[in-house]
Amino acid sequence: MSCDHRDMAVAFLSLAVMFTGLNRAAFIVNHNDFAPKYAGVLFGITNTFATVPGMIAPIVAGALTPNDTSEEWRNVFYVCAAFCILGTLVFGGLARGEVQDWAKDNSEKLWIETTSNNPPIKQ
Repeated sequence: MSCDHRDMAVAFLSLAVMFTGLNRAAFIVNHNDFAPKYAGVLFGITNTFATVPGMIAPIVAGALTPNDTSEEWRNVFYVCAAFCILGTLVFGGLARGEVQDWAKDNSEKLWIETTSNNPPIKQ
């Protein structure tokens, strides 16, 4: 956007921050959904991998903007948008919220087995 469209830039930036909030509400709590006992450890591991793009992004942005023109910066934002859309599609297609078997205690597994093997009570 040029300086003539500042109001549109603020509106789009506000929308981007709003969607970021929706994004974080989905994937950050997912650790608690599928492995509540190990959520902290899992978040630490996944957040470690999530910092890699933050280290690579300045290098890529520098390579994409050798002349520092607005067209080059537009391409940087297109690349960022593509990665956001790709991440959304992958998470939306693959994410599940059921507690995984490896994250359950033995007492939980025993309770599930005993309650699921009992025949229904007839009245």
